[in-house]
Amino acid sequence: MFSDFVLIFGMSLLFLVVLFVLNTKPDDSKKVLIFFFINAFFFLLYYYSFLHKARHLGAIAILFGSGTGFLLGPLLLFYIKSLVLPSQKYLSHLFVHLIPFLIYWLVISLPLSLDMLLVCFPGTGMFIRNLLIL
Repeated sequence: MFSDFVLIFGMSLLFLVVLFVLNTKPDDSKKVLIFFFINAFFFLLYYYSFLHKARHLGAIAILFGSGTGFLLGPLLLFYIKSLVLPSQKYLSHLFVHLIPFLIYWLVISLPLSLDMLLVCFPGTGMFIRNLLIL
């Protein structure tokens, strides 16, 4: 009961923070901050779906929020660099730090999420197969 309150309150608070940051003047540091908060939202959504055994929510949360551990370090680094350096200096090495997350997402998160969606919605299997063939 208390964990439900904490998870829902945390997700609501993260959603409001993203809305407030979106209403300000955009720059690189705010984009990184928004991405961090959206990732944290899906991380909390994953635990909420695990607590209530909601497989459809879990599949969505795994697709977008899994691998948060691989993103925390690079996002913190990019946020600090975006505050200190001009955008040309830190954007050149941006994608090198995201390679472990991309590998984890392609190898673990995407197949697991698709498998969970196929179990929840059995009729979508043929649609996904046709989509992957194209």
